[in-house]
Amino acid sequence: MSANSKLISFVLSGIIYLAVFIFSINLPTDPDLGWHLKYGEFFFKTGSILQDNIFSTMMPDYKWVNHSWASDALIYFVNNSAGFIGISLLGAGIVTLTFFVLSKAFNLTLWNKAILFPILLLLVNNVNAVSFRSQMMSYFFTTVLIYILMKYEENPKRLLFVIPLFLVWANFHGGFIVGLLILGGYIAIKKLVLYKDNLRNLNLKF
Repeated sequence: MSANSKLISFVLSGIIYLAVFIFSINLPTDPDLGWHLKYGEFFFKTGSILQDNIFSTMMPDYKWVNHSWASDALIYFVNNSAGFIGISLLGAGIVTLTFFVLSKAFNLTLWNKAILFPILLLLVNNVNAVSFRSQMMSYFFTTVLIYILMKYEENPKRLLFVIPLFLVWANFHGGFIVGLLILGGYIAIKKLVLYKDNLRNLNLKF
């Protein structure tokens, strides 16, 4: 590929990512936004993770696992710094970054991006439509996990990166459990393929 072709491809790819970012900018309309902002505020004021439902007047006895405390801290920090505009840009940025990592994981071509990205945007529109939500962090971390697994053959040591990934992910959203299932399935398939290869080689010897 010539230098001009690479430049054109880079510019067009940048335009696609810019389009993803723009179409992912939405007003923060999550009905639970106030709840999450108060939880984030609690963390910054006390330095501890909220474990009791002290900010609900309609469901004071509601019990839940605060699996997204880091997301609440993040959204509070952004809102405190840049208001609702900051939250909108944060959501759009996370979506765009997710698409970027996914593209790197599967080595998507320019045409792949042009076709797949609009479809993916449509599929996740129910979450994106309310701007930033903690589920977006799980989407992002899932693509990072996929990237690590797809690059495993190039350097098996990269699999060690899943340790810090899950340590961070577990504090941003409970979707890390799905990530563990993906990792477990990947390892199981790898073991099965290795077992079949060893069995085939053993049969060839005899």
